[in-house]
Amino acid sequence: MKIFKFGGASVKDAESVKNVSMVLKSQGFAKCLLVISAMGKTTNELEKVVELYFKKDNYQTEIEKIKRKHIEIAEGLFPENHAVFAEINLFFDDIDSF
Repeated sequence: MKIFKFGGASVKDAESVKNVSMVLKSQGFAKCLLVISAMGKTTNELEKVVELYFKKDNYQTEIEKIKRKHIEIAEGLFPENHAVFAEINLFFDDIDSF
């Protein structure tokens, strides 16, 4: 079994995600486990959100930055009205309702 783990800089933008796709195509998909962790500095950004939340500070601005980054990456990968954009919005709506 092949196990691939990508995260951080290896999926920080649309070009990086496309590179991951090329790696996977060259290695084949048979008996493959793929793990994708947070993009770019998302883990650090989420830690900042939690810190601001507990300080009762404006964490919504930080969440909006994270959302915008994910939408920008998706814009570089998918056509304008692709279903992935609705999924991203639903995910961030869930965060807002939390």
